[in-house]
Amino acid sequence: MTESDAPLGELYVSRHEPMLGTRVELRFRATSAESAATARAAVLDEIERLEQVFSQYRPDSQFNQWRRAEVQPGPELVRLLTLSLHWQRIGAGAYNPAVGVLTERWRRAEIDGRVPSRVELGRLAATIQEPPYSVKGGEIVVGGDLANLSFNALAKGHIADLAAVVALGVEGVIGVTVNAGGDLVHHGPLPLGVGIEDPRRPYDNVAPLTVVELVGGGLATSGSARRGVRIAGQWFGHVIDPRDGHPVDRTASVSVIAPDAATADAVATIAGVLEPEAALGFVAGLEAVGCCIVESDGSVHADERWRAAERPRPGAIRPG
Repeated sequence: MTESDAPLGELYVSRHEPMLGTRVELRFRATSAESAATARAAVLDEIERLEQVFSQYRPDSQFNQWRRAEVQPGPELVRLLTLSLHWQRIGAGAYNPAVGVLTERWRRAEIDGRVPSRVELGRLAATIQEPPYSVKGGEIVVGGDLANLSFNALAKGHIADLAAVVALGVEGVIGVTVNAGGDLVHHGPLPLGVGIEDPRRPYDNVAPLTVVELVGGGLATSGSARRGVRIAGQWFGHVIDPRDGHPVDRTASVSVIAPDAATADAVATIAGVLEPEAALGFVAGLEAVGCCIVESDGSVHADERWRAAERPRPGAIRPG
C-alpha cells in the first residue's frame, strides 16, 4: 500500500523553494487542516533555524562563525561534527568533509581546460586525510585548517530528521514526510512508496528505476548523472574520491534506505565512492541499512534489505 491509499487522516502537501538550496516538499497525515498548518509552520521555522546553525553559505551561520574562531560550537553543531567524524572514521576514507579542496581543483581545471595530473591530485588528497578537529569530553578541539570543511553530505539529511521530529510533536499529526531535494525522511504508521530515478535516463517524465516502500526512516541518493565538469570534451562527474582526488566514473548512482536521513546521506556518499562490491560489503556491516548501486554500464546491484523494500511502481512519489 502507498500513502495515497491510506485511510488514516487527510494528506496535506506543500512545496517550498528555495530552501536548503533546493526544493523542500512536506507531506503531513493529520486529523485536521489546522494541525497540518501548525506542523507546516513549525517545520519551516525549524529548517530555517537549523540552516542558520549549519549552513556553509550564510556568512553569519554558527558553522561559519566557528570556522573563523569567533564562537564555540553549540550542542547541535557539536552533534553534527561528531557524526561527521564517525563516518570519516568508519568509511574507509570514502567520506571526507574536506573533499571541497579537490572539487575546487576540478572546477579550476574546467576553466583552464586542462585535466589535473595524478601526482597533483594525489598530493592534494594527502593534505585532507586527517580531520582538522577532534572531539574530547564532548568538546570540539581544533587542530587544523577548517576553511575547506563542508557537511553537505550530511547536514541536509540531518536537518530533515530534526524537522520531522518537530512535526510529529504537533497534536493531530499522524505522519510526516520531509523531502529536501532527495534527502527524504518519512515517519508514521502508513508506508510511503518512493520512486528511484534511473540515472541513465534522469528525466521527470521517465518511469523510475524501481520503487521502495518506507514505513519509517530515511532515503538518500548520490550520483553524477546531472552534475560535473567538462574538460577538453571529456565529462567528469561531481563525485570525487577523497582518497586520490579523481572523479568516480564506475558508479552512476547509489540509493540508500536507513533508519534516518542523515545515515542514508552519509552511507550513500561512502558507497558512491567505493567499488560496488566493497560498498555492498560496507553496507552489510550496518544495522537496518539497504543499498542499490547502478553502475555506469547499467548494471544494478542491490542487497537483501533493499530488495525486501522494493514494491510495484504505481503510486510512488519521487524523492527529488
